[in-house]
Amino acid sequence: MDNLKTIQKIMKVMKVITRIGYVMCVVGGSICLVSILVLLVLDKTGLMADEDVKAMFMSQNTVTAVAYCGCLVGLCQTAFGAFIARKWNRYFTMEQNDGTPFVKESAEFLFSAAINELILGFVAFIVSLVIIAVFEVTNGEIDFPFDLKLSFDIVTVLFTMFLSLVFRYGAEVRNK
Repeated sequence: MDNLKTIQKIMKVMKVITRIGYVMCVVGGSICLVSILVLLVLDKTGLMADEDVKAMFMSQNTVTAVAYCGCLVGLCQTAFGAFIARKWNRYFTMEQNDGTPFVKESAEFLFSAAINELILGFVAFIVSLVIIAVFEVTNGEIDFPFDLKLSFDIVTVLFTMFLSLVFRYGAEVRNK
């Protein structure tokens, strides 16, 4: 029974961590959105041409297109992160309410969360690449200063899928 208590404590901590992650993604996405609006206002009013304003809002040797591109990619990635963090938080809440990971519904939800992370991570990556490609086509080659990687770890997703199968089996054994 001590192991189950330890599992429950870990699940409670993970629930808090995913809630914090969700809030951070929402804040980051909001900052990206506000940055896009500021860039639009500065661009449309002609203030972006002023060198002092450029130096204030962008690092050296960075063009407006890269700033737009970075904000849009950031918005895409934070939206993905918020969705996934929310999904994981729902799983940890379900598990805590059940009192054990060995419940069929929780195991199935865990499997679906892993599938969602795999699919949506790939979609967010592709959308980010499309955003960069569109900006490169419309503005010439862009030296994108950020390292864009897949937002998920395939090994972690596969391990989570395997773990959900173990939990499902545990639920079957528990119910027999």
